Amino acid sequence: MSTSEMKLRINLICELGKALHEYGTSSHRLEAVLKDIAESLGLKADFFSTPTYLAISFEYLGEDNQLEQFNRHIRVLPGETDLYKLQLVDTLAQKISNMSISPQEALMEVKKIKSLPGQFSTLVTLLSFPLISVSIAIILSGGWSEAALSFFLGLVVGGLNYAKNLFTPLSEIFEFLSAFAVTIISTLISNYAFGFDFQVVLISSLIVIVPGLNLTIAMNELATNHLASGTARLMGTIMIFFKIAFGILLAMECAKLFLQPISPIKPVALNSYIKVLAVILSCLGLTIAFMAKKSDFKWVLLSGFVTIFSLKLGTNYLSAPLSIFLSAFTCGIFSNLIAKLRNKPAAITLLPGIIFIVPGSIGLKGLNMMFQNNLIAGIEFSVNAIIISVTIIAGLFFANIFLPPRKGL
Repeated sequence: MSTSEMKLRINLICELGKALHEYGTSSHRLEAVLKDIAESLGLKADFFSTPTYLAISFEYLGEDNQLEQFNRHIRVLPGETDLYKLQLVDTLAQKISNMSISPQEALMEVKKIKSLPGQFSTLVTLLSFPLISVSIAIILSGGWSEAALSFFLGLVVGGLNYAKNLFTPLSEIFEFLSAFAVTIISTLISNYAFGFDFQVVLISSLIVIVPGLNLTIAMNELATNHLASGTARLMGTIMIFFKIAFGILLAMECAKLFLQPISPIKPVALNSYIKVLAVILSCLGLTIAFMAKKSDFKWVLLSGFVTIFSLKLGTNYLSAPLSIFLSAFTCGIFSNLIAKLRNKPAAITLLPGIIFIVPGSIGLKGLNMMFQNNLIAGIEFSVNAIIISVTIIAGLFFANIFLPPRKGL
């Protein structure tokens, strides 16, 4: 194999690695996929991936049959999950493995995929935030007041998310600013308009930015012995939790100077039919938020109902940890089955489905308790968040044993 051909194949693997990383692939899956592709291209390669770094070491026989080594060190930044582009990269990876596309054509295809516009317009993406917020408020047994306020505050968070894409410095304080704005606005409305359940509104308004899914992915990477990546992702997740919790704390302290504290009010839960509609709306919002293909909405919806139904069923007959285990197991089995039948990445149904049971809201409650000097309750909530993450990972592991996932993503 000529040197130019070898460099072409190396560049292809590097571009694929950057694309998979950018679209939200966890380290253990990314490394497994790249290893299969490297073997298909006649290369021996080792990979090391973290949330901000990708290292690749290649070995191959040169033109004079001498063993050559080539290393690439790539600085990468965590991107937003894009299930549509992830699906396109997965299809391309299968073509490469089947040798049905040349390396040069594949490299051009990767660059084409990366340059594609998003599946949804800016306005639709912005509306996904309040859509998810109002749905979660209803699912958490909030009433009409909580639902209406969550919709408005979700729109505020969505607007800040849009602003951070325009002004890069905002991205570093986005979570803090969102939490601060939500808390201040909630306090103002409580003082001058109407009462509501603050905890329901707070969690549902911030649920999109609470890194519960990242916490679960971090625990998964640690469980699969990807210690560097798992530890880095876990610490990044903890820092986001701290930003959100500090934003809430600072807003509460500022509000004490001018406003009365929010009085706790028990909401009147809406009927079950409204909650079913809320699940449908939340799945629609998650389809947009995860940038899934529009035609995949029906699978995201089915995944959401499967996860919530199994969780509800488990809650009626099992303890809380076992009900979460059953829900994660069911979601994993469903995702692996659909992935095999459709020959598509399991992440398309797994990520939106698992979001209903990730422990983000519980972790946020724990940090809030700590900042309010309720240390014992804060530690209890935080430990519960970790236990839920471990339980979810256990459920997914057993699902993968019972019904092994398709090779690849």
